[in-house]
Amino acid sequence: MTTKPKAGGAGETLEVRCGDKLVGLLRRRSDQIQDIEFVYDEAWVKGSSGVRRLDPHAAHSALVKRYDREPHGRSLRRIHQEDFCQATGHIPSTKYESNLATKLRGPPLKDCFDVLRNTQAGAFNAARFVDFLVFNVLCGNVDAHSKNYSLLLQPSGAASMAPLYDVMNGDIYPDVTRNLAMKIAGKNRGHDIYARHWHRMAEENHLSGAQVRWRVGELSQAVLDALPSVVEELNARLARGGLKRLGRAR
Repeated sequence: MTTKPKAGGAGETLEVRCGDKLVGLLRRRSDQIQDIEFVYDEAWVKGSSGVRRLDPHAAHSALVKRYDREPHGRSLRRIHQEDFCQATGHIPSTKYESNLATKLRGPPLKDCFDVLRNTQAGAFNAARFVDFLVFNVLCGNVDAHSKNYSLLLQPSGAASMAPLYDVMNGDIYPDVTRNLAMKIAGKNRGHDIYARHWHRMAEENHLSGAQVRWRVGELSQAVLDALPSVVEELNARLARGGLKRLGRAR
């Protein structure tokens, strides 16, 4: 990949290539790190699926197919997405349950489950949300705030949980808080959450405590089973990029 004219500043253009094919351009519209526009080859994007590495020999580049776009004639149509901060009537600066900067309270889990209960597929959406909550605790995602959970709203009016996004592990960063963005039965540290807390969280939100506890166990085992192969795959990619390998899966 190549950049021009000035890396990191407004006006920068980054060519996005898959092999020898130019598939799009990243254009930085301002000096803000997130103010980036992706202009892409629609035919190529519609023909792709999932995650594609732009350079098979690089560890740092990937193109992820957007879940909020769908084919519409010869172009793409945007599927409306509403995050839980919006859906619960909170302003963006209160996206965390506890916001130190503003001293304002953000939406707790109860508010999120109340929104899901009022959707057409309420039980299914609530079950998906539970899966996301469990996985975020398992992987140490301390930034799973209300703007990182969303509903996809179809033209028919149906609402479904959007896939997980912005998932990160806080444990690898020494200066990042270990507090979860949303409390589970009053607990905001992953290592303080036990089966009884999941049970209590379920009952507080009109779910089956026994079923939620079973699901926590099932997902926990699935993560443990997948961990060795994931570490092996990541180490192979890191080695190709000349980067430091991960430690052994524990």
